[in-house]
Parts: sequence; C-alpha cells; structure tokens
Amino acid sequence: MRKPRKNYTFVEKAAILRRHLIDQVPVSDLCDEHKLSPTLFYLWQKQFFENGSAAFERKNATSDGQLLRTIAALRDKLQRKNEVVAELMEEHIKQKNNLGNADRGLGPPRHPRRDRRLHPHLVRSRRDPRPATRRLARHRRQQVPRLEGSLRHGQRA
Repeated sequence: MRKPRKNYTFVEKAAILRRHLIDQVPVSDLCDEHKLSPTLFYLWQKQFFENGSAAFERKNATSDGQLLRTIAALRDKLQRKNEVVAELMEEHIKQKNNLGNADRGLGPPRHPRRDRRLHPHLVRSRRDPRPATRRLARHRRQQVPRLEGSLRHGQRA
C-alpha cells in the first residue's frame, strides 16, 4: 500500500539543501532521514542553483510607491476627464437653450387631436383664429390651407 505523498515547503527544501551544502551531511543520509528519493533531492538542488540569482536581486521596494504613483496619476486623469465632460455638458445645455429660445415664439406644435379638433391654444374664443394660422403658415404650408378653410366654415378639422 502506498503512503500519501509529502509536499515539502520552500523553507523545508532550503533547510534540507543547507544541511547538505553547509553541514556536509551526505545525500544518502538526508534522503533516508526524510524518506526522499536521491533523484528528487538533486532536482531540488538543480532548481536551487538555477534560481539562486533571484536571492541576490534587489527586492523592488518601490513597487508599492510605483502603485501609489500610478493610482494618483489615474485619479488626476479621471478628474481632468470629469472636468472636460462637465464643460462640454454646460456648453451643450447653453446651446440647447439658445436654440430652444429661437422657436419660443411659435409655441408647442399645433396638430389636430384624435377627435380632429385643434388644441385650445390655437383657437381661442377671445381672439380671431386667423393670426394663429398665419403664424403657422410660415412653417407648415401644407396643413394651413386645410385648417384655415375648416376654421372659416366652423367645421371640425
């Protein structure tokens, strides 16, 4: 019956290799003691020497500082974008209001309702309906003759 496989941590592997390299303990004794295969031990030793240069490399202590600088730069960029969008929206609203003011003299669109009567603000009882239809005539030349004719005869549009 097989024994479950033991997974050694990096610290344990380094301690076993240190005993062999520094304390000069033979590989056979270490393998018997920890129940390792010599092939596995030499594989760890090979990996240790191949990646040993990483132990001498400087740790990038500025990586946190780099991240903080990047975050600050991104926040500044986002702030500038928000300001530009706010300015554009302000200009858009001003232009929209200016364009809306040019049509204010006309009032809302004056179309017949479903029951074919005109909206009350077009035909008022106190005023003559002709000035209202003349104002419409500038913009809606096709509808005006039909509306004007029906208003003259007192018929429903």
